[in-house]
Amino acid sequence: HQSPMLMWHAATDATADLYGQMEHVYSGAGYVLEHSLADGGALGADKNLLAWVRDHWVDTQTRMLVVELTLANYNLGGYISAAFMIEISPSGAVWPSMTVLPFQLEQSEAVDVLDWCRLVLIVLYILMFRVWANSKELESRGKSGLGY
Repeated sequence: HQSPMLMWHAATDATADLYGQMEHVYSGAGYVLEHSLADGGALGADKNLLAWVRDHWVDTQTRMLVVELTLANYNLGGYISAAFMIEISPSGAVWPSMTVLPFQLEQSEAVDVLDWCRLVLIVLYILMFRVWANSKELESRGKSGLGY
């Protein structure tokens, strides 16, 4: 059975393979349910999807089920790719795994400035506080602080 909501997509060169624990590589082909990021109520419109998947798609021959989401945070300009995989062995053992990867579509100048500020703060911390504290500790033991 194929739901009108789900469409089969064959693997292409741009489709990433999925790496599991039981079966090492799964192709990127499979059924896809796409929702627009602009439509906030898209999942609420399809209340019967989980029941359809349970009744027609997942059975005793199912070996792998993946739910992959792309979450958007428009305020910070970032995205999160989240893939939740369930592998099922022929004996019925279940191996769940997940991959969560944050990413940005474009690099902003604010992020570059923030990275440079972090680097400067780390260098200042090392030079000013750690070197000073270490030299004072050596001087308290009667040694020349900056000589060691």
